[in-house]
Amino acid sequence: MHRLAIALVVAGSLIGRPANAYLVAGAVDLDKLAAEADVIVKVVARTSQVVKDPWFEKLLGFEARETELEVVSVLKGAVSGPRIRFRHYAPAAMADGMGSYSPQHYTFEAGKPYLLLAKRDGARYRQLWKAHRSKEDQGLWRAADARPVARALLREVLWTELTRLLAHTEEADAIYALQQLDELSGVAPSSLKDFPRSRVIGAVVGLLSNPNDAVVDRALVALGAPNPYLDDRQAPFWLASMGPGLPGIGPSDHQGPTGASAHVAEVLTIATDHPRPLVRAHAIRALGYAHHAALLPKVVAWTKDGNEEIRAAATLLLADFPGAETDAMLRALATDRGALVRKSVALAIGYGRRSALTSVLGSLVLDPVTDVKSAAAMTLLSFPVAQVRTVLTAQVSHPLYRSLFVNALAKEDATPYLAALMQIVRHDLKPETGWWGGQIPWGMSWNLLYQHARHQPSEAWTNGKLEEVLGALESPITGPPAPTFYSSAEPRDLYALYVLRGQTERAKKFREACRAAATYDMQVYFEQVDKAPKQFERDDHSGY
Repeated sequence: MHRLAIALVVAGSLIGRPANAYLVAGAVDLDKLAAEADVIVKVVARTSQVVKDPWFEKLLGFEARETELEVVSVLKGAVSGPRIRFRHYAPAAMADGMGSYSPQHYTFEAGKPYLLLAKRDGARYRQLWKAHRSKEDQGLWRAADARPVARALLREVLWTELTRLLAHTEEADAIYALQQLDELSGVAPSSLKDFPRSRVIGAVVGLLSNPNDAVVDRALVALGAPNPYLDDRQAPFWLASMGPGLPGIGPSDHQGPTGASAHVAEVLTIATDHPRPLVRAHAIRALGYAHHAALLPKVVAWTKDGNEEIRAAATLLLADFPGAETDAMLRALATDRGALVRKSVALAIGYGRRSALTSVLGSLVLDPVTDVKSAAAMTLLSFPVAQVRTVLTAQVSHPLYRSLFVNALAKEDATPYLAALMQIVRHDLKPETGWWGGQIPWGMSWNLLYQHARHQPSEAWTNGKLEEVLGALESPITGPPAPTFYSSAEPRDLYALYVLRGQTERAKKFREACRAAATYDMQVYFEQVDKAPKQFERDDHSGY
C-alpha cells in the first residue's frame, strides 16, 4: 500500500467557500515503480501535440498531450517500432489559471533524452496513473545522452544516467541531477530510499571544484542536508520540530548526520577560499550540524567578517556550540549593523534552544526590519510558554504579533485574555506582514473562547456572565464586522455545546440564524448533533 499524506488543506466556509483538501499517495520506490510499468524505455523526445482522450479528464491549468518518442533502448517489455506515442498530462500552454488540483504530469523538451515508465494503451502508451504522487513527475527522468543502454535494474540504469548528468557542463543538467539524487536518497520532504545517502554524497562531493558557482551552491545544499541552516525559508518547519511546535506548521525531520560531516575539509576549503562571498556563506551554512569542535575558532572569526552574508551564516553556526562564550557573542551580534545577522541571532537562539537568551528575542521582536522581528516572534513561539512568558506578556500588544502572542498565553489560561480573544474573533486579527503562516489566529482564538465557555460552571451559563463570550463565538452569524466561519465545524460544535449545557432556546435561535445565512444545507450538521451531541463537543486539545 502506498503511504498517504495530506497535500493541501484549505478550510471551507459557511458562506460557500469550498474546501480544497485531498489525499496524495507517497512517491513509489523504484522497484515497485518498475513492476507497475508495462514498458521502461530510454527515448529521445520529438514532436508533441494536444489531443482529446476520454481517459484524461479536463483539469484547469493542464492539457492532455501526445508526445512522439524515438526509442533508444528497451529496458522492460516490448515496443512495436522505432517510435512510440506517449499520452500524458502537461501544463497547459494557454492556461487561464491553475486549479486547486494537479494531476501526475510531465514536460518533454524536443531533442532531449529521457528514461520513461509507461502503461500500454492499445497501440499507444500513457502515464502510469492520473492522480499525482508526492513527486508529481515520477516515472520520467532526464537521461545523460542518447546512447543505448543494456537491460538492467531500473535503479542502476537511473544511477548511471544521473551521475553522468552531474558531469554535464550545462548548469541546468547538473542541478537537475543533484535534485533527483537528493529525492531518491531521502532528503526531506522525500521519503524515498532508493539510493544510499552515503553513495550520493560520494558522487556529489567532487562537484565542489566545479567551475560553475550555481552547481557548487547546489552541491553544498546536498552535502549540508539535513541541516536547518541552509535555507531560512525552512525555519518554521525546523523550529516546529524543536519545541512544543508552531500552530499549524508541520515539523521537519532533521535526524541523522549531514553529508558535510564526513567532508568537513572539502567544505571548509570553499568556506575559506572561494572568491565569491555568497558561495563562502553557503558553505559555512552547509557546515551546520557537523558538530566539529575544531570549527569554533573559524566560526568566531567569520562572525567578524566584513561581509554581512558571511557574518549571518557564521552566527547560525553558533547554535551548534552551546556555552557562555557563544551566548555572549549572540547577545553582541543582536545589535549588528546587518539585518541578516540580527535575523540569524533570532534563529540561532531557536535552533540551539538557548532559553537563557529569550530576553534578546524580546528586543529583536521590536526590530525595525520585518524579517528580523518575524524570526524573533517565530522563535519565541517555538519555546514552551513557561520559558518565554515574561517576554510574551511584555509584548502582548505588539502591533504585528498581538494575535499570536495572545493565543500563546491564553492556552495556559484564557481568563485574563478574554477581551483580546473576542477582538481577534470579531475582527479576524492576524499579522498583515512578516508572518510565517500556520494556523489562522482567528480559529485558535475561537477555540480558546469555546473551551473557556465549556469549562464554566452551570451558574455562569444562566447568570449572563458568559454573554460576551458567547456573542463573540456567534458573531460570524449574528453580528458584523466579524468574518464568516471557516468551516461548518465551528457552528456545529457551538450548537452541540448549547444542547449539552441545556441552552435550548439559544441553540434554536443560533440554528435558525445559521440556516438563514448559509449558502448550503447547514441543517444536516445540526441533525447529526441532535442524534449524538456529545460526539461534537470539542475536548481541550481540539482546534490546536
